[in-house]
Amino acid sequence: RQYNLPQTAVEAQACGIPVVAFEIGGLADIVTHQSTGYLVQPFDTEAFALSIAQLLGDKDQCQRMSAAARQSAEQRFAGPVVAEAHAELYQQVLAGAGEAV
Repeated sequence: RQYNLPQTAVEAQACGIPVVAFEIGGLADIVTHQSTGYLVQPFDTEAFALSIAQLLGDKDQCQRMSAAARQSAEQRFAGPVVAEAHAELYQQVLAGAGEAV
């Protein structure tokens, strides 16, 4: 029912696939509503289906969201980006380690 950061959504965006998802767990950190996909209220299956139909029914919108999804994935979740963020976090932790006791 909840998933912190579903890798399937990140992978879909990396392939240029807009994501339709429930706004639950970490999905709101991955999907930008009406830019890289759609977020709907948790477990509202009717809104979920309507969002999919809207996306499939508007080729221009789908292409815009596809490009935005790919760009977002590259900027936020590419290996070098994530590695750098982890390295920065480790440096911050190490810098504060002497202050902790």
